[in-house]
Amino acid sequence: MSEQEKGLASQFKKLFVGYDQGDSERHDIPLDVSPHSGMGGSAFNSQNKEDEGTSIGSSFIVDNRVSLNKLTHAERLDYYQEMAEEPIFDSAIDMHLSHALSVDSRTEKAINLVATDKSNEGIVAELNAELGAIFNEQAASWMKVASIFGAHYLRPYCERGKGIVNIESSYYTLAKFVREYERRGQLAGFTNENFRENEVTQVKLAKPWVLAPVKIPLWRPNMHKEPVNLTGKAYSLFDEHHFNFPVETQNYGTSLLHGAFEPWLDMRDGLRSLRASRHNASIIHRLLTVGMEGLTPMAAAQQLQLVGKQLKGDIKKAERNKQKSGVISTIYNTLIPASGGKNGITTDTQQSSPDIQHIEDIMFHLKRGCSSLGIDASLLGWGDLMSGGLGDGGFFRSSIQAATRANLVRQGMVNCIHRLVDIHLVYKYGKAFVGKDRPYKVSFHSLNTAIEQEQADAMLRRSDYATSIAGVMDLIEGGAMSKSETFKKMVYTDALQLDEEVTAKIFAELKSGAAQDNAMFESAVRLEELAQSAAKKEINKLMLGDELED
Repeated sequence: MSEQEKGLASQFKKLFVGYDQGDSERHDIPLDVSPHSGMGGSAFNSQNKEDEGTSIGSSFIVDNRVSLNKLTHAERLDYYQEMAEEPIFDSAIDMHLSHALSVDSRTEKAINLVATDKSNEGIVAELNAELGAIFNEQAASWMKVASIFGAHYLRPYCERGKGIVNIESSYYTLAKFVREYERRGQLAGFTNENFRENEVTQVKLAKPWVLAPVKIPLWRPNMHKEPVNLTGKAYSLFDEHHFNFPVETQNYGTSLLHGAFEPWLDMRDGLRSLRASRHNASIIHRLLTVGMEGLTPMAAAQQLQLVGKQLKGDIKKAERNKQKSGVISTIYNTLIPASGGKNGITTDTQQSSPDIQHIEDIMFHLKRGCSSLGIDASLLGWGDLMSGGLGDGGFFRSSIQAATRANLVRQGMVNCIHRLVDIHLVYKYGKAFVGKDRPYKVSFHSLNTAIEQEQADAMLRRSDYATSIAGVMDLIEGGAMSKSETFKKMVYTDALQLDEEVTAKIFAELKSGAAQDNAMFESAVRLEELAQSAAKKEINKLMLGDELED
């Protein structure tokens, strides 16, 4: 290893304390390089069990329904992908992203790096010029994928002396293909089946700076799956050196769609039933009764065959029209031989009406899903729900939920930006800034949220409270009650609930200020008396001077 490579490794070691250079050569690490693979199929198990008894007493749904809490992270990814294709959920995620990463119309930027001190303005301006455009162009795309799957990964391509020259975000960097490993809670590296030098090379633990994670900073632990332990010993929190080798993390972020899984299943089932009801209502059943009274068996058979042959020809003709024009026939004919009548055909048409008047169950599941996504249903196309039902209070609560998810999106983006900037600075300057030493902070131009409004309201209330206290103090000190220390103490400490030490300090400062004011007043009075005395002497001198001349 060259001196430059040693210098880079030492700097990265400071950034990634869980990294060990020897991990890539060890063979006793329980690495898994296969891509995360889910169960596939639908949200019901593939086994088809017959429904026993009535629908109320049946256990079919309970036995076949999937629960995300019992699935691994790998198995959840397929369901997240399917949920993201639901237009309602896709619109909700887009609204959260537009809320968290809104663009300034003046600068056309959503993210900006701001210097923490004037001395750092040079390097921060350089970072904005080199990486700012990438952050602003790709932030929404990166966070869209992370919002769906909980995590996404970026592949930064770097050069010494230049830093990051390109960032790849593609199919091969999806969370499905990446496994993340930690040592004592600190990032140690990644595995990916695409981390190969050639087709026959064994996949090894990649260095922690070859990928930059983009995560929603929430972790939902899976208590049904324990991390792989090949040491032969039970894990002990007392043993500080027990897990000196990397283990796969369980923290792959949390999808914003996670809580909406159960409502999504119910809403999808309800929509399927609704479509089936529409389809059934479009079908017309014609019952053709052919009279057989008084006919011999042979004549009855000929009569039935004649009518059936004609109907069969009509069906073939309808099939040919379907293939030519794509029109599907929704009329079904059924022949029924009857003993009444003779050589007659009776037609009875049966048509059902769609029972779609009562779809409150679907709306209930929709509202549950929107609630878990932090978006009101009226904002996703159901504007009629806003009339008479959604006032300022409802919108305020909805915006509070949106603000919490926007903060998660921003925090995930901030963590990713810190990681990319650290890697960029190490490759370019051979040094990185960690924690409070960072010369910049990430600033977002985002819409005013309900949290900011609440903070502003709280500041206004505190300002009004402080103004009221100042008014009470001024009223007391300017009146006769200022001479009573007991009364003032009672008002300040009991009524206004001020601290006794603060109250005593205020008393002392007021007395000191009053003494100074009195001294200044006495000086002004004395000065005025001296001025009057000097003026009187001058007048007397002028008047007496004339008498002396005479």
